[in-house]
Amino acid sequence: MDIDAAPVLSVIVAGDMPFRDLSHLADKIVKERLQRVTNVGSAKLVGNRDRKIWLWLNPDKMRQYG
Repeated sequence: MDIDAAPVLSVIVAGDMPFRDLSHLADKIVKERLQRVTNVGSAKLVGNRDRKIWLWLNPDKMRQYG
Protein backbone atom coordinates (compact mmCIF):
# COMPACT_ATOMS: atom_id res chain seq x y z
CA MET A 1 0.00 0.00 0.00
CA ASP A 2 1.27 3.43 -0.93
CA ILE A 3 0.48 5.85 1.90
CA ASP A 4 1.03 8.80 -0.45
CA ALA A 5 -1.84 7.60 -2.66
CA ALA A 6 -4.44 8.07 0.08
CA PRO A 7 -6.35 11.37 0.27
CA VAL A 8 -5.32 13.59 3.13
CA LEU A 9 -7.96 16.28 2.79
CA SER A 10 -11.63 16.32 1.86
CA VAL A 11 -13.37 19.60 1.15
CA ILE A 12 -17.14 19.90 1.10
CA VAL A 13 -18.62 22.75 -0.88
CA ALA A 14 -22.13 23.82 0.04
CA GLY A 15 -24.11 26.94 -0.65
CA ASP A 16 -27.41 28.61 -1.25
CA MET A 17 -27.32 28.42 -5.05
CA PRO A 18 -28.45 26.04 -7.80
CA PHE A 19 -26.57 22.74 -7.93
CA ARG A 20 -25.18 23.48 -11.41
CA ASP A 21 -23.68 26.79 -10.23
CA LEU A 22 -22.26 25.18 -7.12
CA SER A 23 -20.71 22.38 -9.19
CA HIS A 24 -19.16 24.93 -11.54
CA LEU A 25 -17.72 26.86 -8.58
CA ALA A 26 -16.28 23.70 -7.04
CA ASP A 27 -14.77 22.55 -10.35
CA LYS A 28 -13.49 25.79 -11.85
CA ILE A 29 -12.47 27.70 -8.74
CA VAL A 30 -11.93 25.45 -5.71
CA LYS A 31 -10.44 22.48 -7.57
CA GLU A 32 -8.29 24.65 -9.85
CA ARG A 33 -6.82 26.58 -6.93
CA LEU A 34 -6.12 23.43 -4.92
CA GLN A 35 -4.28 21.91 -7.90
CA ARG A 36 -1.93 24.91 -8.01
CA VAL A 37 -0.78 24.46 -4.40
CA THR A 38 2.81 23.24 -4.16
CA ASN A 39 3.13 19.48 -3.57
CA VAL A 40 -0.54 18.76 -4.27
CA GLY A 41 -0.57 15.64 -6.41
CA SER A 42 -4.13 15.93 -7.64
CA ALA A 43 -7.58 17.20 -6.81
CA LYS A 44 -10.67 15.22 -7.69
CA LEU A 45 -14.26 16.40 -7.82
CA VAL A 46 -16.78 13.84 -6.53
CA GLY A 47 -20.56 14.12 -6.69
CA ASN A 48 -20.71 16.45 -9.65
CA ARG A 49 -23.58 15.95 -12.09
CA ASP A 50 -22.38 17.13 -15.47
CA ARG A 51 -25.05 17.95 -18.00
CA LYS A 52 -25.21 15.48 -20.87
CA ILE A 53 -27.16 15.57 -24.08
CA TRP A 54 -27.69 12.35 -26.00
CA LEU A 55 -28.42 12.45 -29.73
CA TRP A 56 -29.68 9.56 -31.81
CA LEU A 57 -29.19 10.38 -35.45
CA ASN A 58 -30.98 8.80 -38.35
CA PRO A 59 -28.28 8.07 -40.97
CA ASP A 60 -30.75 8.20 -43.87
CA LYS A 61 -32.08 11.63 -42.88
CA MET A 62 -28.55 12.89 -42.27
CA ARG A 63 -27.63 11.88 -45.83
CA GLN A 64 -30.72 13.71 -47.13
CA TYR A 65 -29.62 16.89 -45.36
CA GLY A 66 -26.06 16.48 -46.68
